Amino acid sequence: MKPENRISYQINTNLEQISDWLTKMLVGAGLVEFKELVKFLVNISTDISADIGHPNAQSIIIASILCFAILGFFITYFGTRLYIANALASANTELQGISEEK
Repeated sequence: MKPENRISYQINTNLEQISDWLTKMLVGAGLVEFKELVKFLVNISTDISADIGHPNAQSIIIASILCFAILGFFITYFGTRLYIANALASANTELQGISEEK
């Protein structure tokens, strides 16, 4: 098979457009509801600090929630991005091998 006729892995732009659209919606909704998010963080940190038995732990609890949310996002994003890209490239290589055998 000629090199110019080979199948190569390319990012699907349709999924990229949907991802961009969803991201814009989530950011927009987050900005609109930012006050509610702050109230939610304060309420949950108050409840957790009361359960722990130390009322002054609110700032540490809020920092922990934000830190783990941000780290979780990045770990999930990069893990998925790296794993799926390698899996698709591997599948593409296998498909090229099968199509060349036929």
